[in-house]
Amino acid sequence: MKYKSGLEEFSRRALDLGATAVLIETRINGEVWSHAGGVRSLGSPTPAEASDPTHIASITKSMVAVSVLKLAEEGLVQLEDPVAKHLPEFEGLVKPPGTVTIAHLLRHESGIPSYEEELFTSRPIRQALTQQMSLHESLALTTAMPWVLKPGSGAEYSNSNYLVLGLLVERLRGRPVAEVLRNDVFEPLGMKSTLMTGAGTPPATMLHGHVEVDGERLDSAYLGAMIDNPAGGVVSTLGDVNTFYAALMQGRLLKPATVTQMQMAPFGSEWA
Repeated sequence: MKYKSGLEEFSRRALDLGATAVLIETRINGEVWSHAGGVRSLGSPTPAEASDPTHIASITKSMVAVSVLKLAEEGLVQLEDPVAKHLPEFEGLVKPPGTVTIAHLLRHESGIPSYEEELFTSRPIRQALTQQMSLHESLALTTAMPWVLKPGSGAEYSNSNYLVLGLLVERLRGRPVAEVLRNDVFEPLGMKSTLMTGAGTPPATMLHGHVEVDGERLDSAYLGAMIDNPAGGVVSTLGDVNTFYAALMQGRLLKPATVTQMQMAPFGSEWA
């Protein structure tokens, strides 16, 4: 039980430092333990609950990787295929200095610069956070930055890789990435509280983070920049995320050999 007191102390420290809420869930040898501290939104008296949905950021990438690897297991792509084979507009859109493969994108070995660096320097911060952009529009921003490294020559983390992969699964499945993830991951695992950020209002029980922009507080729940974003746009709960990773590691989403390959890659935690 010692780990529980340590996690509760971590929660207290985070809340003392200004966190709106802290949610924790552990699953060890069949025992499930959860903890929630703080409130759902600053200024609200409603306490946070461990089952509240929240943004899961780059855990989204693991889910998108599953959809890409399902395409490979079905024989619709090969991981060493050039991206341009399936997305003919790719090279004209981002102007790579060499051939980029699907494996390069999954492993963050493409060398493509991360689009948000240009996003946040080319317009006011509030606009960058709240403006919805298409995947093509976001990727076009990378041409204003130097290519980080030659494709395949090393690993450099970049959210742009997963924007391209989002386009890839949309093209090959003929459906929006949100629907692909729902069909490949959320519904098969019964993840009823998991969804891609969309237009409109967030779930009623969602946690609301806040950022200060130009001296004013901006609610960061359901920001426009996260709508249909395959690099970090999924909203989920602790329970659903633990369900996802348990199923992935148990071979219920992909073949065990595929999962092993995910874990061996640079930044393997972004795959699995």
